[in-house]
Amino acid sequence: MATTTETGNYAIRISDLMYHDLDVPHALMIAPVIQSRQKVQVAPDELDGWAVVLECDDVRAKAIITVLQRYSPHILRAYRRGPRGGWHSYKTSKTS
Repeated sequence: MATTTETGNYAIRISDLMYHDLDVPHALMIAPVIQSRQKVQVAPDELDGWAVVLECDDVRAKAIITVLQRYSPHILRAYRRGPRGGWHSYKTSKTS
């Protein structure tokens, strides 16, 4: 499977970043890739259905999401942009 060099194909739910008060190492991973704070609505029927787009290539975005999902004591919901522009839930494998 080829990886794309486009940016902005992954997003993280804003409420998960705000509510869980990320520790310093996790915050340092996120800060450089959300400079413009571009928001997308990933769940229109939910009160907290907004996510912030990760402004980096897909490889870096997946690495950040993997670390946050594996090592955070809290749930972190992430999304991937589909081929038609919609947003879909994205989870990494806990065992790989």
